[in-house]
Amino acid sequence: MILIDCHVHIFKKFSGVLNNKPVKSKRFGKIIVDTKITQFLPPSFENSNSRIETYINYMDCHNVTKAILMPNYIYGFHNEYFDEILNRYNKRFKAVALIDISKGKEEVDKLKDLVINKDFLGLKIDTGNILNAGSDFTLLDVCLKPFFSICNKFSKAIFLHLAKSKDIESLKKIIETYKEIKYIICHFGAEASFSNYTEKKDYFNNLLKISSQHLNVFFETSAVFYYINDTYYPFLNTCKLIEKVYEKLGPEKILWGSDYPGTLNIATYKQLIDYIIRGCTKIKKKHMEMIMGKNALELFW
Repeated sequence: MILIDCHVHIFKKFSGVLNNKPVKSKRFGKIIVDTKITQFLPPSFENSNSRIETYINYMDCHNVTKAILMPNYIYGFHNEYFDEILNRYNKRFKAVALIDISKGKEEVDKLKDLVINKDFLGLKIDTGNILNAGSDFTLLDVCLKPFFSICNKFSKAIFLHLAKSKDIESLKKIIETYKEIKYIICHFGAEASFSNYTEKKDYFNNLLKISSQHLNVFFETSAVFYYINDTYYPFLNTCKLIEKVYEKLGPEKILWGSDYPGTLNIATYKQLIDYIIRGCTKIKKKHMEMIMGKNALELFW
């Protein structure tokens, strides 16, 4: 079975923000957010970073052939490091850009360079943690238009962490406007789909409906268990949710992702692979192969 991890965080050090507060690396998996120290990674990550060499050894140990390098404002901006990795290991990795949308044209030009000249897959947007955007920020914000336009013009992807329920209605309008973009819904919709660890039925079902109506909208499985408080392997409730999406949308709409390395706090990398393959018993073998790697291979490679 081809295994392609669609959600991997690689970074030299924490240098980002969380709730508008700076995030910095401590030691042994700890980070400091403003003044609060948190165990964000396993203690084995001595320098509280996530180097590509370490992850490649995880890949080789568990027969993962390819992966997508995913940014996040918590980790900071690592586009240059991603580009370096692509140049060194171009057959194994693809990368997603992180942009400071508050800087306007300067960052528009940066995204254009990354997707055209550096072959980045597209852009990551986390509606709950956008620099300087404020609490009223939505996907329809005027500042995002030039970034969507670039991804649309070059048929690139937008990887979305949807943090607010209103993002789902905004997404529908975005999809209808920018029809050439591939939309990847990270974490099955994250906070926009789940509240108080239970499924927001109307919102989540609306998200499923939107995806069913558009061939270019996909669900990615990484860390869904966090959002439904299912944080004990073998993540049985998460398996039921994945099976629901499978039954509603079919296998071609689902991509496997691990959310490495933070998820190693609650499961081994092998378990992050096995819980889907072994636990989602309603998914046919040929369809499991699509979810675990073939879909990503077709979409991005």
